[in-house]
Amino acid sequence: MSSSTCCAWSGSPPRRSTTTGSSTRYAAAFTPVRPDGRVPVYFGGASADAIRVGGEHADVYAFWGEPLAGIAERIAERIAEVRAAAAPYGRDPRFSVSLRPIPAATETEAWPPPTTETSSAWSAPRP
Repeated sequence: MSSSTCCAWSGSPPRRSTTTGSSTRYAAAFTPVRPDGRVPVYFGGASADAIRVGGEHADVYAFWGEPLAGIAERIAERIAEVRAAAAPYGRDPRFSVSLRPIPAATETEAWPPPTTETSSAWSAPRP
């Protein structure tokens, strides 16, 4: 969450916020709607940079639970890495694992290559 968003939510009454970034720009932003308490920051990623940034800012660090082979060991290792990255900031993030069921005997059967029929279904013009 950007500091500008927090700024717009803070204070009584909330302050107006102005920011210019590489992909966002707004001036004198204001919202009368404010969260009830602090909004948790969800974060995820597998790179060293993601773990470093997530350790500093994440309230909840998210993982994808795939491929399933060796998942328990990989997640345990990643949790240890995130906790180590969070420790210097006095943070103790929670963790979330998302799993997708594979409705087939094998992953290959569950994710067959696209065919003309399936490709055209996704690219058909809408009425």
